[in-house]
Amino acid sequence: GRTRFCLHNWRRISSDPWVLATASGFRIDFSSPPVQRSPPRDLVFSQEHRALVQAEIESMIRKQAISRVVVVYRHFKMEGSHLLRDTLQYQDWMARLDLKDTYFMIPIHPGDRRFLHFFW
Repeated sequence: GRTRFCLHNWRRISSDPWVLATASGFRIDFSSPPVQRSPPRDLVFSQEHRALVQAEIESMIRKQAISRVVVVYRHFKMEGSHLLRDTLQYQDWMARLDLKDTYFMIPIHPGDRRFLHFFW
């Protein structure tokens, strides 16, 4: 993730240990050590789907989101902007951000990258 290239700026605006550790390389918080006794089977794609996957991989390479390197799912409920209408007061401000590729901005700690690899 490109966030690591701006670590000096993160240090200027925050002294929070979690923020600084995440900006330099996110550590995956496993509930237990991952175990994989054998490699997963190869996925079989149609020509059409294979081309789509290849295009997406190339897009992520251009964005520097992947390299030759699975996140533990945790439910996160994001309230919609329509629910904020009732909480806003006069002269409050609100912004809406498109965070489509934000996940790619956070670097993964080098020691945890082995858990996120895939073969193509």
